[in-house]
Amino acid sequence: MAGRKGKNKAKKREKAKGQKLSKSTRQPEFQMAILQALSNLLEQDAQEISLADVAHKLGVSEEGVRYHFSCRKALFRVLAGYMREHLLRPVEQVAAESEDPLRQLGRLWRYQGDFFRNHPGLYRLFLLDPVIPESVRQTVAADVGNYRSRLAAILTSGRDQGAFTHDLPVDAAVNLFVGLLRSHALESGRRTLAAPQSDQAWNELWPLFARAIGA
Repeated sequence: MAGRKGKNKAKKREKAKGQKLSKSTRQPEFQMAILQALSNLLEQDAQEISLADVAHKLGVSEEGVRYHFSCRKALFRVLAGYMREHLLRPVEQVAAESEDPLRQLGRLWRYQGDFFRNHPGLYRLFLLDPVIPESVRQTVAADVGNYRSRLAAILTSGRDQGAFTHDLPVDAAVNLFVGLLRSHALESGRRTLAAPQSDQAWNELWPLFARAIGA
């Protein structure tokens, strides 16, 4: 009889523990913690990332992660949306803030350099790393394509206004801008939080780009 009571108490404790965990993982703040855990796994160069990996990183059950994201594709899709909002959308904002094409490009250069410094794991999203589900890679590729088109519009406007005098074709200038950003993203992804590197190299590249387009 005493043994049975002991087992019942143990079951109740486990049930209460599970209910407490479930309640904590249902909080809205936990969704951001999941995205941060995914970003950290990307930063650590993990080659395979499952919901179980994210749960292990957080020290919770996989069910707690699935409460917010039914599958890894859904999780990556939300992270891609975050990058679109904070990295790609500013190209629309700078056009509304200033009519000066050189100032627009300069603001993008600084803003996006800061983005990868603060989100080193997301460089793999920007570079379309195979760890990302195929359908999400297609979405990000479309976002980057849209980004390139808007950059081309700024460069074309600058050339029409006489702000950029070099004969470098617009497509080549876009390739140079995006190529440098990709290189910076890759370099940012190699940094560690314990020994962050300076952004001096990135900032020093801006005059070189400006000279290349004849600004």
